[in-house]
Amino acid sequence: MVNFQEFLETKKDYFLSRASGWSDNTIDVRDILKELKEIDEDLELDGGELDLSLYPNVFSVRIDGSYLRMPLTKIKLGDWPNLSVLEIQNNQLTSIDFLKDLSSHPEKLVFLNVGYNNINSDLEPLKPFVNLNYCFLGSYLNSEEWISSLDEERGRKFLEKRKDGKTYNQFYGSLEPIKNYTQLEKLCIAGTNIDSGLEYLPLSLVKENKKKVGEYVNVALGYQFNGIEEYLAAHNIIDCQPSKDSDKCKTIYEDLKKFGFVIEAWQLAHPEKMLLARPELFTDFYTKDKWQKALEQNKN
Repeated sequence: MVNFQEFLETKKDYFLSRASGWSDNTIDVRDILKELKEIDEDLELDGGELDLSLYPNVFSVRIDGSYLRMPLTKIKLGDWPNLSVLEIQNNQLTSIDFLKDLSSHPEKLVFLNVGYNNINSDLEPLKPFVNLNYCFLGSYLNSEEWISSLDEERGRKFLEKRKDGKTYNQFYGSLEPIKNYTQLEKLCIAGTNIDSGLEYLPLSLVKENKKKVGEYVNVALGYQFNGIEEYLAAHNIIDCQPSKDSDKCKTIYEDLKKFGFVIEAWQLAHPEKMLLARPELFTDFYTKDKWQKALEQNKN
């Protein structure tokens, strides 16, 4: 057994010598395990508490707890200027306080995966990360494995995992804190207690959702999936499926289900909420006619 922290300390000089922001300047549990296995096939890696604050040049952190003998229970990041990817899924983290460590350069982060932990939080700590493109907070599906014809069976296992009735992340409240995201295209809140705020979903996500629904309907790409909601979930476009009846995300799931899981269709049916959440849509030259019409129709 090898301790993660102790192993990284033996590599400290390597990480400090790397130019800041290099895309291959990555802390990846899979690479570390590969190196250890070359020494001894039986070696395993222990997580526990991990302090990464001494590695300022890191571009990405990928620590999937399913590769660890003992998952991470706590992580400390540094005030890094170039961290773009943070994947720390399948661990036993209980909060996202570690994101405060990135407060000086939140705009750099574009990929966040904290799925399958034990986090209890609203979305307020995520507010500064306006350039997130991928945001996985819940019991996500592994889309790459799912949609690959060679690995559909493993994709099914992911679906079974999040239907196992266990409690994972308990994010709660509204989606309002992410309303200013400009690049978001994939969002997973499956199995969480986030229960409101469809009117605040970023326009980039609304657009991607509409595109994927069109692909499913028009190009018949959904043959591997049990319905449009499973297709969208596998692509993590808007994944809000409840894992059990008590999950409050069920409210959002049921709301979208009424509109074929098309976010814009739900929004057009609730123009008063949109007027409060996105008033610019009602004044912008390119969008005002559509939204003002929806508002008038709703009054009638």
